[in-house]
Amino acid sequence: MSQMVSQLPRQAKQALTVRDLIEELEALNPDAKVVFACDYGDHCHTQQALPVTNVRVIEDDEYLSESAYSQSGMALRERDEDDDEDTEDEGEGNEPVIILQ
Repeated sequence: MSQMVSQLPRQAKQALTVRDLIEELEALNPDAKVVFACDYGDHCHTQQALPVTNVRVIEDDEYLSESAYSQSGMALRERDEDDDEDTEDEGEGNEPVIILQ
């Protein structure tokens, strides 16, 4: 399992680091339930709340990419066997990504 992704979409650059998240959570009730909220995308900008039920590291066969079909501007995608490996940045610029589901 890989913790690295190449060329994160610019929207992901705004994400908290694990260190930042731990600092924020340390002062909170450890028995509190965790959900995340996001804009449903409707006319009223309803905030849907979704439970966090799993924490994992992005897999080798997954990557983040920009997406015009998402409110966030990003999508988690699976690599195809046909993906051109030459387009991947295998060196600098790789950053670990944690997925909260």
